Amino acid sequence: MDKHKTRRCVFHLDCSEITPECDRRCDDCISEMKEAFENLEGIREFATEGKGEITKVVIEHETTEVSLEELMGMFEKLPSRFKASFKPSLVQ
Repeated sequence: MDKHKTRRCVFHLDCSEITPECDRRCDDCISEMKEAFENLEGIREFATEGKGEITKVVIEHETTEVSLEELMGMFEKLPSRFKASFKPSLVQ
């Protein structure tokens, strides 16, 4: 019996604290997120939906290898080049 369970999570990232510094270079942040999450054990897929402020991040992960809390914690460390960080909320 396979004990692995894959979960698909969709996140909205509040980046309002970052916006004054970032000059709306969303692609830079998305690239950094993609690299950070794809290097995390248990991540099966990283994708985005939408553009700009309405961008949602979709992560498919193995629940036995990485928890939802760990994913939320990763967002709070990003982007690394600013003092402020993302404020994630789970959409689904």
